[in-house]
Amino acid sequence: MANFLLTFHGGSMPETKEAQDQVMAAWTDWFGTLGDALVDGGNPISQSKAISPDGSVMDATSAPSGYSIIKANDLDSAVALAKGCPVLAGGAAVVVSETFPGHVASSWVGRLCAAPSTPGTQRAPEVGAAPR
Repeated sequence: MANFLLTFHGGSMPETKEAQDQVMAAWTDWFGTLGDALVDGGNPISQSKAISPDGSVMDATSAPSGYSIIKANDLDSAVALAKGCPVLAGGAAVVVSETFPGHVASSWVGRLCAAPSTPGTQRAPEVGAAPR
């Protein structure tokens, strides 16, 4: 099984206490439906900044409004699970993205950190290494 990042874009917040209670009940029901497929229920996102390759920082214009992480056998199965997400009822779109398996990501990060530094760049510190 792979992990899938669900990023939520747009949507609206419930305005009344009754509507908030209904939304919370919908999330609780959906999490219950997911069962063991739920990896991380996630959180809403309130503020975002974007960093350009040149290091300049700006307000993010297409930031997600929240996220969750689920696991499924394949992308189509993850999409089927994501179709029950309560944000859809609030007008949000859900983007379903497969993440690298942990052993692949760890291997990639390990190779990146072990790569020799080139002039003008710094190597990422090793885990547990004292600050330079």
